[in-house]
Amino acid sequence: MSTGCPSVAQTANMITTLYPARSGERLVAAATYAVVLLYINTRHQADARTLVFRLLDFTFRQFNAGRLVGGYSPATRSALLAFETGLYCTVGLPTTGLTLPGDPSDGGTVNKVIFPSNTTQIVLTGDGNAGVQIPPNSFTGPALLVAISKLAPTPPLHTTLDQYGPYYDIKVSPEVSLTSSLTVGLCLANGVEIPTVFLAHNISPTSIEVLPPGGTIAGLCTTQTASLGARQMFDLAMRGEVTRTASALGDAVASMLLPENAYAGSGGKTGLAKSFSPFGGVDTKVYLKTNPTPFPVQTAPAGAAVANPPSALVSTQRGSPVSLVNVAFSVTSGGGTVGGGSSSTVATDATGIATVSSWVVGAGSNSVQAVGTFADPTVTFAPAPANSGFPQNVSVEPANGVSYAATGGDIVPYGSSYLYLDGPQGHDLGFEAPDFSTAQWNTASGPFGNGDLNGTVCPVNSEPGFTLNPSWAVGTDMLLRKTFPLPAGWTAPLRITAAIDNDIAVYVNGNPLTMLPSGAPLYSFNGPDAGNYSFNANTGLVSHENCANKGSLTFSVPLSYLNVGGSNTLAIRARDRGSVNYVDVKVSPVAPLQ
Repeated sequence: MSTGCPSVAQTANMITTLYPARSGERLVAAATYAVVLLYINTRHQADARTLVFRLLDFTFRQFNAGRLVGGYSPATRSALLAFETGLYCTVGLPTTGLTLPGDPSDGGTVNKVIFPSNTTQIVLTGDGNAGVQIPPNSFTGPALLVAISKLAPTPPLHTTLDQYGPYYDIKVSPEVSLTSSLTVGLCLANGVEIPTVFLAHNISPTSIEVLPPGGTIAGLCTTQTASLGARQMFDLAMRGEVTRTASALGDAVASMLLPENAYAGSGGKTGLAKSFSPFGGVDTKVYLKTNPTPFPVQTAPAGAAVANPPSALVSTQRGSPVSLVNVAFSVTSGGGTVGGGSSSTVATDATGIATVSSWVVGAGSNSVQAVGTFADPTVTFAPAPANSGFPQNVSVEPANGVSYAATGGDIVPYGSSYLYLDGPQGHDLGFEAPDFSTAQWNTASGPFGNGDLNGTVCPVNSEPGFTLNPSWAVGTDMLLRKTFPLPAGWTAPLRITAAIDNDIAVYVNGNPLTMLPSGAPLYSFNGPDAGNYSFNANTGLVSHENCANKGSLTFSVPLSYLNVGGSNTLAIRARDRGSVNYVDVKVSPVAPLQ
């Protein structure tokens, strides 16, 4: 006998607890249990199990009719569960799946024993809102015990997906005797019209199984009025049939407990199941959107990260956050990186949010696409029947994801912040080396220079939107240094555009932007001001006369000079030879990355 099983004597005493004294029903129940024991003692185990289910069926009919001691009270229901357990233990059946019988006065409850049949059998609650359809020859053994009871409105399924009720606890035992799936049906109060809502049930304390549709169940969503119509057991006892042989008694009890199968109507949601627990509807679609929505279009220097990396929120239709959705962020234009590469996958957290660690933009227009894939292992799907179209995972909409946009501006724009040091012409030779110490240097933003002086008026020195920094004294050299990153995968050379009054030398990572080994110059003079520039090979400076002008002097930075995937050092020596001085530069990609 299994641990926790009542003894034979305790099981027999439960008959006197449940059945009224001096009633024919008690006599029949006691005699039937005695025959069960006789079968066991004579090694007729199969017959004993058959008779146990006949006795259970008879007892449930008495219970449903309110004829047991205590009626539908919790004490009676507990005693009935103990009696079920004792009978199962007596004949060696597993007690897994046995549950406290529901209250028959509740229309959402049914307790019934189903015997083998070559026709379809249906068990429905009195209110028609839940049921089980048993196909012909779908189980081995003498019978099945079906118990259905309505649950509280609190969603009982172990999932954060949207749930739809009413919910029912449906138990079929013994489950081990099932040879094919049964069709479970619920008449949902809402969600029936949603094509992605399917029936599901708990399969562990932390997980659910979503079930494929099982076809219609006749009578589902229709109030039931069929009578159970059992024969009068007292008359049977009075005719002396309880004194017959065990086989005769078993046949007599069995003959009056035939299943009903006369219902009309159909509807609701159905699902195929071979294990049983609380059931309800779940929506197998969740929704992905930017976080926040709309997501702002950002601007950052090309090669730098935007202030707010792409973030996504996944939630159900009702707004509940959904965790463990893998959101794949992928660069779709602009040539930047997300999370350090062309794509990065981040799982949503308990709040339903997934945020990529960084978005480094390329020059010009940039975009990232985020696509979600449901990856919560606690939600499983039963295998899909052939050609059913039943999904095998929760869908994340929109299927093509959501997008983010940003603009990559200049890598180093005009007016940027620099480390600077002013001093006599020619001071601090070697300052352009990346490892040169700048411990004593100051920090300030450009442009650097002095305004109108001694009648000289230069428009760029008072350009709107820029505040001239006077830290550069007339007649001296101003040294500027700044580092800027370039992401891995960067493929564009750079262009440095300088506005200078008077002379300038530009270096990147210690390389002077003068001439290539081939003799090709890296500087270019453009526009109407081009004639005011020249290159002095002795000083290594590009000289310029007259007021500074933006756009007329550019330096090309070969890709070979760049530290791709790391930090780059921009160094500038600006020399003043007159009454007004000015220096500012910007660094830009030559072309958008592809």
